[in-house]
Amino acid sequence: MDILIFMAFLALGVTLGKSGKLPPVITESLDRTLMFVIYGILLFVGIEVGTYREVLSDLGSIGLKALLLTFGTISGSGLLCLLILRKE
Repeated sequence: MDILIFMAFLALGVTLGKSGKLPPVITESLDRTLMFVIYGILLFVGIEVGTYREVLSDLGSIGLKALLLTFGTISGSGLLCLLILRKE
């Protein structure tokens, strides 16, 4: 159910962004605001991971898989962003 909420908010954001009806004060500060939000999310994810002792103790056995998943996610996101930016 959570994924539907995420998708609905994403669709709403895309619709608002494409409409061109947002005031300049919002659109001009989006880059900086988004970076701070991402930093906050990463901080909270790090805190969440740090509270799970099982994850930290099993890091040696899941380390390579987690590392590959992380780099794959970052690479895929970066490539997708490049493809989207080239179309504009």
